[in-house]
Amino acid sequence: MNKNKVIVILGPTSAGKTKLAVSLAKKFDGEIISADSRQVYRGMDVGTGKDLAEYVIKSEIRNPKSETARIPYHLIDIIDPKKQFTVAEFQRLAYKAIDEILARGKTPIVCGGTGLYISALVEGYVLQATSYKLQAIRNRLNRLTLKQLLAQLNKIDPRTYKVIDKNNRRRVQRALEIYYQTGKTKSEQLKKQKPPYGFLLLGITLPREILNRRIEERLKHRLEKEGMIEE
Repeated sequence: MNKNKVIVILGPTSAGKTKLAVSLAKKFDGEIISADSRQVYRGMDVGTGKDLAEYVIKSEIRNPKSETARIPYHLIDIIDPKKQFTVAEFQRLAYKAIDEILARGKTPIVCGGTGLYISALVEGYVLQATSYKLQAIRNRLNRLTLKQLLAQLNKIDPRTYKVIDKNNRRRVQRALEIYYQTGKTKSEQLKKQKPPYGFLLLGITLPREILNRRIEERLKHRLEKEGMIEE
């Protein structure tokens, strides 16, 4: 069975994912779908590294009257920062964008960023819709120490506890929020149903010392030249 093809570009920060995505989009008449959990928010441009200038198609013919052409992109600047955006919502919108791009006869190119987003998309996690009593749950969990959160997670969802980054409070707390919102653990929710696409995963990276230097230079430029503090 022939499946519609979707390109997925993944890798660490500053590896050059956006540049490669734009290059492939030009070559294969593609449209880019961001898989970054922060770039969905409006007004958070510098800190999240949207790099929208990279989407501009530079013409060899200089015509000041012509409109600037851009590679079409999706799931960037779609929600207010004060609102919650979940991986389930990302998955639904990403599948919708893929279908619309394919219907136009173009090539979907997913570019990210956030590992869980890409996994949910490629593996086809069957995600449960969450309720919106989140703030009360979050306020209660915010009062606990990381050690207390880990103890709760180990008791409630030992499978997730075993593999989660135990130094990342945000991820630990999010796993507990999922359970208290839905009554199902994160590991229970990560059932899979393969999506009807053929994914080509392109992982890119650079030596650690080069990545570190690029990240440092990028942060310095954002702080000093792009107004990250003001944002």
